[in-house]
Amino acid sequence: MDHVHESHTPGAAGGHAHDHASHDHQHHDHDHGHDHNHDHGHGHSHGAGEYFLEQLLTILICGAFGVVAILMWYDNRLDHILANEFHAWVLAGGVTLLVFTTIRAISLWVAAGSASHAHHDHGPDCGHAPGADCGHGHGDHSHDDHEHGGIFWRIVVLAFPILLFIMGLPNSGFSTEWKERRLGKDVELGEITAGSEKAGNVLTFSFDELNNSTNDSGKRAEYEGRTVRVKGQLKKISDREFTLFKMKMNCCAADMIPLKARIKTNSVTALKDYDWVTAEGVLQFVEVPGKNQYMPVIRVKDDRGMQKAQPE
Repeated sequence: MDHVHESHTPGAAGGHAHDHASHDHQHHDHDHGHDHNHDHGHGHSHGAGEYFLEQLLTILICGAFGVVAILMWYDNRLDHILANEFHAWVLAGGVTLLVFTTIRAISLWVAAGSASHAHHDHGPDCGHAPGADCGHGHGDHSHDDHEHGGIFWRIVVLAFPILLFIMGLPNSGFSTEWKERRLGKDVELGEITAGSEKAGNVLTFSFDELNNSTNDSGKRAEYEGRTVRVKGQLKKISDREFTLFKMKMNCCAADMIPLKARIKTNSVTALKDYDWVTAEGVLQFVEVPGKNQYMPVIRVKDDRGMQKAQPE
């Protein structure tokens, strides 16, 4: 048997020759160009923007509150809502609020500047050629997440007292119904007999002083029959009898109480209810029937004894 052995010549065509080109080992087929398409929404910058907006609006509102407090003290609007002993505290609070607001505004200014310089600060290790396109795609960052509504609604609520101040409130205009409820019913004193007069200068009393004299038996004896001058508001009882009153504020407008005196006059006056007047006449103290208390009565001789005065 003739055995034919095929000769396998190394390197021959169709043999086991390794065609390195056919192995296509593309070990280094990585494109090292910095073409990274980073799809980031830059949420960090939007979050910072919302923060700075909220802080700025808060600073403006706080500063406005400080200015309003100082202006209310300056133009005496506090007289209508707060007792005198608290006015200095309101002024001090307004000044302090302005100081802190200024400090916070400077701090926010510095922080905003630092944040602006830090954004996209490419150092030497960034790998970006100077002036090259960094390839940061801004992706699909919509503005749907920019919900500033909550901030603005809070500002609207906080700004409401400032709006009232701009509208001229508080002012001295208490309603007639409010005053009548505070005054209550007029006390019936009955027939009042004129007492004797004492010589001396005219005594100018505040309503507080007049009220204190009424409750002190020694002062009643001292001032009975003296000519006094008192400022207050009128409320007509009859053609020749009036209530003279002034609202006393212990703390704020909610706790105001009326201090009262009675005016008896021999002539009819053209003054209207709730007019401010300065009454001048002879003072006497009359005991209220059925009660262990006294009412100051000022006997005014004529219309010259009741002159219109500036409201308080």
